[in-house]
Amino acid sequence: MKFNVVGVAVEEVAGCGGVLRDEKGAVKALFLVNVLLVEWSKW
Repeated sequence: MKFNVVGVAVEEVAGCGGVLRDEKGAVKALFLVNVLLVEWSKW
C-alpha cells in the first residue's frame, strides 16, 4: 500500500487530502478535509 497526502493553506482557509493505493496503483480510499485556521495567540 502507498499513502499520499497533501495540505494547502491560504489566508484563513486550509485543506488536506490523500489517496491510498495498492501495489498495482489502484485507488482503495480517498479523503478530503476543509479546515478553518485560527490564530492561537488570540485565544
